[in-house]
Amino acid sequence: MEEMMNRPLVMAVAAAALGASAAVRAHDLWLVPESFLPRPGATVRLEVRIGERFPESMNAPREGSLSRLALVTAAGESPLSGARIEGKALAVRFEAPAAGNAALVLEGPARHIVLPPEQFKDYLLHEGLAQIHEERLARGEANKPGREDYSRHAKALLRVGPGEGIATRPLGLTLELVPEADPYAIAPEEPLPVKALFRGAPLPDLELRSYTIGGAVRTTRTGPDGRASLRFDRPGPWCVAFIHMERCTGCAEADWRSYFGTLTFEVPSPSPSP
Repeated sequence: MEEMMNRPLVMAVAAAALGASAAVRAHDLWLVPESFLPRPGATVRLEVRIGERFPESMNAPREGSLSRLALVTAAGESPLSGARIEGKALAVRFEAPAAGNAALVLEGPARHIVLPPEQFKDYLLHEGLAQIHEERLARGEANKPGREDYSRHAKALLRVGPGEGIATRPLGLTLELVPEADPYAIAPEEPLPVKALFRGAPLPDLELRSYTIGGAVRTTRTGPDGRASLRFDRPGPWCVAFIHMERCTGCAEADWRSYFGTLTFEVPSPSPSP
């Protein structure tokens, strides 16, 4: 069932994403190309942004801190090199493919954070991870700091004219949201079926948060088969954010392992009436 809410401006995480200073709180990480609808063969600037008001960036991940940054087309995957910090974002340029849907993908290595008990509880409840809070209560850990290893997994979908694409294909991210229909073929408020995958398997009961520029956040959860239906109330760039957390077994300094995911794309404007 989909719900709507206003997204709080402060996320209770004490370290910045992908290695930024621990004095900066982590927020969602987005892949934001200068155009989600580039011309075939055009040079496109991609920004990796970290922030709390999509798509504004508050800070950038460090150069060289990513384990995977690539353009994926029907012809295969091409790593993107030469990324550097420009202003408050990590920027890189690539050539748009000839036609069809394409994707940009990012994955980062695990980072470690420790939060005070109450801050960790607030973070869990705010991010749809109440089951982790309940497990901490059952384990007698509610008054202990939250020790967590986390990583980032992001995908952006592009539309480069007509033709075959990869929008509905899994692209091998550890945590990934896969549309089961072409998101560039939907109209505002038309449902988009999606499937959440964790290590390639369907992921049930995952909270999905959809938001756009200046809009309220829409939340829903995946069903037992990892599927959900999303709706977007206006055209323009959108982000869907989600977090999966599990017990970290065999970890020396962490009790929990989390995976932060985002999917960005643009809901097209309705075609004008003839």
